[in-house]
Amino acid sequence: GMAAAGGHQCRAAAGHPTWAVSGALARVPGVQLENFQGRLGGQWSAERLVWQQGADRVEVQSIDFAWTPACLLKMTLCIGRLHAQQVLMHFPPSDTPASDGPIQLPTLRLPLALQLGDIQLGGVQLDGVEQLRDLKLAAHWTAEGLKIDSAHLQRDALVLDLNGLLKPEGDWPLSVQGQLQLPPQDGQPWTLALDIQGDLLKTLQLKADSSGYLPGLLTGELQPLAEHLPARIKLTAEHFKPSAALPDTLQLDQLLLTAEGNLYSGYLIDGSASLPAEKGPVALSLKGNVNANGATIADSIWPADDKQRLAINGKMNWQSGFSAEASIDWLDFPWQRLYPLASEPQVALHAFKGDISYTDGNYLGNFNAS
Repeated sequence: GMAAAGGHQCRAAAGHPTWAVSGALARVPGVQLENFQGRLGGQWSAERLVWQQGADRVEVQSIDFAWTPACLLKMTLCIGRLHAQQVLMHFPPSDTPASDGPIQLPTLRLPLALQLGDIQLGGVQLDGVEQLRDLKLAAHWTAEGLKIDSAHLQRDALVLDLNGLLKPEGDWPLSVQGQLQLPPQDGQPWTLALDIQGDLLKTLQLKADSSGYLPGLLTGELQPLAEHLPARIKLTAEHFKPSAALPDTLQLDQLLLTAEGNLYSGYLIDGSASLPAEKGPVALSLKGNVNANGATIADSIWPADDKQRLAINGKMNWQSGFSAEASIDWLDFPWQRLYPLASEPQVALHAFKGDISYTDGNYLGNFNAS
């Protein structure tokens, strides 16, 4: 089929007819090649390389590969270059029920050292969904483990650059540093400088310096391969203004936000901050729970006087479509201290209670004011 067609279009290199080489590759069970050129024992390229076994299929488009066989004398596999435009993978769901326990990883002991010089993949798709794009990697595998000299990858609007060491034995100890670029917010760049230490099979300690849109510090720990992703995270920021359009009186000072839990029972959110209102600061507190299906939030703002308050409670659900509901309780709240106006409003609001809900683009509201 494709391999034979590819063989006829190949040209000879270094005196060896390439149809023999592409034929050698094509004899690997389930492998097909299209437009093979070059020498298997050096540099070669192909328009497409397809491996198929049952319903499992991997297709690599526009592959360009170079390696140095002489390295094998030093018990090292040296891959100088591996470029591919796209890697498309399709693995249908298995009939075997998924196990409830944590993911297990084997101890990997390679018979050879491995050196990866210039690895570039334009995109990686799994079952039609893009997983990564613009992947670039330089790494080598020694007795110490996998040393990542540099790794660069993108997913959606996130860009990650990493370097570090992964030891593929025991609990798979990991030590990496890097930078995660988040999508810009409010016209400002947002970057996290990352430091991750720990064991991939147990717990990773995370430290991230946030700069740009949100200057602050993120610390915590997570169990990336445990069931339901248990985690404990803390965010602190001296000053944070969610939007430059807001007045300075709505800047969040001494922001503290913690989240603890897992995806199944939810992450408990606890937060506090101070708003530098006119005539003295106003306290803000936030409590809630977020899980894979939705969130419940309780938000309160109050000045020093307990006869004044503004409380907002809400629920959001994104399990099937998006729906939200919120209730507002307002009593003599001095909102002008937070959002000053040039002149006093005509009507003063004493008390206000209201409920609002949103489902699939439709709003429903019920309000009572005095």
